[in-house]
Amino acid sequence: MDGQRWLPLEANPDFLGQLGLRPSWQFGDVYGLDPELLSMVPKPVCALLLLFPVSEKVPSPCVR
Repeated sequence: MDGQRWLPLEANPDFLGQLGLRPSWQFGDVYGLDPELLSMVPKPVCALLLLFPVSEKVPSPCVR
């Protein structure tokens, strides 16, 4: 994984509220996108947040 780094995810409730997330909403882990694993995700689902390592192939959102 040389050359890759993970950007930190902001989990501050005040920050998430500024994004429009309701206090009653929760985060859950998704272990895969195949039907069997997706069936384990609590319902209803409002959004899917993808986390992946940043590398030379993926432009960094911090670079202007």
